[in-house]
Amino acid sequence: MKRVHFASYEPFHYWINGYRHTNIRSLAAEWQLTAEQTESLVSSLSELEADIFGFWARCYESSDYNSPEYYLDAIVRELVDFGHAPASGYADIYPELAPIADDIDARLDEWCDDYTKHDDSDGEAVYLFDAGWGGGLEDSESLFYNYDFSYCDLVGYRGCLDACFQSYVIDKALDQYYDDIDYLDDDDPDDAEALREAFERCVQDIADSVPDHYGYTFAYELEDFEWPDDIRDQVMERVFGEDWRDK
Repeated sequence: MKRVHFASYEPFHYWINGYRHTNIRSLAAEWQLTAEQTESLVSSLSELEADIFGFWARCYESSDYNSPEYYLDAIVRELVDFGHAPASGYADIYPELAPIADDIDARLDEWCDDYTKHDDSDGEAVYLFDAGWGGGLEDSESLFYNYDFSYCDLVGYRGCLDACFQSYVIDKALDQYYDDIDYLDDDDPDDAEALREAFERCVQDIADSVPDHYGYTFAYELEDFEWPDDIRDQVMERVFGEDWRDK
């Protein structure tokens, strides 16, 4: 996350990056936020966390496609991993968990001995990618609620969607580009126009797909992809503007 996007980030963006009301002050200190800004973040995250616990609780009570244990594990994993509250106090802080408190307590008691994660992200992410989903922040909240994910599975799917973008957009465009220029000579003036056209096609093919999967705001999310610097620079400038390095 980048301080420059402070005004653009939604509470869910902090949540999916691993921040909770219990630890957001560490980021606030790093970003030198005011006390008012910090408390606003803490408050908005507390509200979001309560909403998400309620969402998982409702999914647990009405689950038919996924097994109910999936959502029970999502709740318990969140309580354990992020230190929301002692086991004895979580139902007071998150009232929507109270009706299933006995089930949560039983799962907490056995948690150290049975830490099960549900993750089919590798095989299914390609279908989400083909449907237009991306691994960026702009899709993260909609992806979460559309597919009733746990936190750890949403993290996993976002990583797999990034891998899909690398494979099915960047690598595909680069393979075509290298095929197009295979028999062209950089030093031959007669090939100059064909080289420029091949470069332009590659850049445009990638640039056309970026907004659908990552939007127009968080350029830094594309920093870790593998592509030649000259192609990356042109794609990023085309999508995010000349100041993309600051985004």
